[in-house]
Amino acid sequence: MPNKIEVMMNEILNKKFSKRIHSGYDPEDVDKFFDYVIAYLREVNGSFNNLQDEFRVMKNEIRSLDEQLKQKNNTIVTLNGQIEYYRVNGYDNQRVSNEMATLRSEIVKLKNEKTNK
Repeated sequence: MPNKIEVMMNEILNKKFSKRIHSGYDPEDVDKFFDYVIAYLREVNGSFNNLQDEFRVMKNEIRSLDEQLKQKNNTIVTLNGQIEYYRVNGYDNQRVSNEMATLRSEIVKLKNEKTNK
């Protein structure tokens, strides 16, 4: 679907003026001016289309980052639940202490990744 600038360019290109014999603008001057306007509008339209493409790419990137963040938050919740389970149930042997330390370091790493995004 053409945007407003494309429609405007077509209107300018297809515009016909009636000719007056005694007075009025020189048709060649008018044509030169419209050629200038069309060239500028093409440039603006190209920039606009490029910005729209960049916007779509960035929106997709934001969606992807939001999904990654959601997954990391779910992992943090799961790991915190495991730590709480160990704390409540009184596990204090060396194996559990090592597992808790590992879980804590994973949480810190995930939080750092979350902060850096």
